Amino acid sequence: MKQGAIEAGYVNFGYFSPELSSDDEFPSYIKDNVDEVISKVKSLQNENSITFAFMTDIHYSVTEIHDVRTKRLINSYNAIKDAVKIDMLVLGGDYVNNGNKEYNTKGYEGLKEHLKGINYYPINGNHDDNSFWDAYVENEKATNHHSNKEMYNLFYSHLPKLGAEITSD
Repeated sequence: MKQGAIEAGYVNFGYFSPELSSDDEFPSYIKDNVDEVISKVKSLQNENSITFAFMTDIHYSVTEIHDVRTKRLINSYNAIKDAVKIDMLVLGGDYVNNGNKEYNTKGYEGLKEHLKGINYYPINGNHDDNSFWDAYVENEKATNHHSNKEMYNLFYSHLPKLGAEITSD
């Protein structure tokens, strides 16, 4: 099992049933939640408010099902952002699923495509530098994790444009 997961790069994890996997903008059960959030934020916001959205545990993988799931998630965020003022999206970690290093890198590239045009501030989770994969799956080698510099280039290099002081060291 371990070797098969390594060779597949943790590709097929099967989170969704086919009936929930259409490529709708987002299904009605999500729309109801989006509408509820919009209403609540509008009731709390005023001209002095600074508002951020918090999104965590996306666990994006380069699969069709994850593309659909992430598209729905981003569409939901954009619907909220279009209805109320949101200053920043904070990503609370576990942006991508683990896998071999090449697969994990492709996950970041795919997720960044979904996040185009969105100001986001990422905070690392336990999956994001891929050391989780090395520690629990390939602990004999430990060659699939990303260095700080690689992480900066993969997902953090936009932060200075947002006013964050960050280095790639």
